[in-house]
Amino acid sequence: MERITKIHGIQWEHVHFSGLDFETMVARFGEPHDRDDDGLCLIPEPSFEWLFRWPCGLEVSVIFGRMSGRVFINSDLPESAHVLRHLDLPGKVEWRLDEAPEHFETYLGTARNVLERCRPESETPDHVISNLRDCAAWDFSARWRVMRQDDNEFRDTVAIVNGERDARCLQAELESHGHKQMYWVERAEPSVPI
Repeated sequence: MERITKIHGIQWEHVHFSGLDFETMVARFGEPHDRDDDGLCLIPEPSFEWLFRWPCGLEVSVIFGRMSGRVFINSDLPESAHVLRHLDLPGKVEWRLDEAPEHFETYLGTARNVLERCRPESETPDHVISNLRDCAAWDFSARWRVMRQDDNEFRDTVAIVNGERDARCLQAELESHGHKQMYWVERAEPSVPI
């Protein structure tokens, strides 16, 4: 993972954690990249923030509330399982976007409203417009299946996730282990549970 200065586009609030302390956060991510002493930014209390991008393109903001000890995770697309797999944090998950579908329409509406205000003549960077289009078009019912075929040509589902980028990242991770098995990604039926 590489350190970045901001997430490009909308930040999707994904996951809330409890049971973590500042020392655990520093041990996992190093010194914070930013701090908010007034509680006026993303959460209503003083906080520390870390920002990262992984080779698969996932961009994540990790915010640690200095008073509550709660951790808030934001990212560039709504892929909660993908975020959790990369972060590999101990602690208790209190809330996940993919388990709270009533929030999806709020995020989609925000992306659509911002896109409508970004006129072609504006100075909004192309990558931000691209992210907003991805967010506005996000299909929360879409499912992607990571498949495996072993030496005996037996095929099996490894995982079902809600984002193609997440599926391709998991495929690359599995292929990096050097097994002789073949992995691929395919679209799954929307009714398939994650």
